[in-house]
Amino acid sequence: MVSRARAMVAAGEFDGVADILRSAAEQGDVDAAQELGRLLSLTGSAWEDLASDGLGPLGREERWEPEWWLSRVVAERPDDPDALVLLAGLWTGMSAFADVFGGPTDNFREKSAGRYARALATHPDCAAAASSLLMLQGCDDDEWEWDPAEAGLSFLLFRSEILVSNSGDTVGVAIVATDPADMRWALHHLLPEFAEALEAVDGPDAAELLVYQHGVLETRLDLVDLDVKEWPTVQVPGLVEPRLPLGHPVRVGDHTYLHGCTFNLPY
Repeated sequence: MVSRARAMVAAGEFDGVADILRSAAEQGDVDAAQELGRLLSLTGSAWEDLASDGLGPLGREERWEPEWWLSRVVAERPDDPDALVLLAGLWTGMSAFADVFGGPTDNFREKSAGRYARALATHPDCAAAASSLLMLQGCDDDEWEWDPAEAGLSFLLFRSEILVSNSGDTVGVAIVATDPADMRWALHHLLPEFAEALEAVDGPDAAELLVYQHGVLETRLDLVDLDVKEWPTVQVPGLVEPRLPLGHPVRVGDHTYLHGCTFNLPY
């Protein structure tokens, strides 16, 4: 089922992929659950429920779906490094929302650190877990240093701003991915939801897709003048090896971006 879903994404058949994986995952397919969690972590749906429902004890209906599926995977495969770093990355991102909504920030960070440490205990060469743990330890004062060029890894970074208030407040949106097809899938699902808010933001950096090859910015695609429905059809250059490991954060300029889709709140 995972192979079928990936073939659909690669072919640009974005609608229905999540439903296919969800159906298989609900029948106990752990690989489908992990692929579903990975794909959903690339879209804004990862944060939807938390932003609207708050941070109280969450049942399944109230939990953000990528976290729910990846938690199931980790329960079934407690030493799976990919599932561990993806789940921990979601929790790391949640700490920003906890700061705003008054939730248990330290609890999210402690849970993330625990999952990264578990991944390293069984897979000492897991670069994503090692770098993420260093980032987490320095996240309060931005001490984490990571130079894309020095690392020499290839990745894609989508950045944009969403207008969220009449006074001009904006929220930064970022997606880190390592496959052009995955990025197009994410934009296909993320952009329609925020179309009006995205189009209301002016400026040269309102929406851009950055292509890093061997850690060096080689291509910048300006998406501002395109209708948001066209963004998923943009031809994105293929990445050269080595690619950024799954779940690995990146630091570009003064900003640190987590794997998948994250939001930078203006408060």
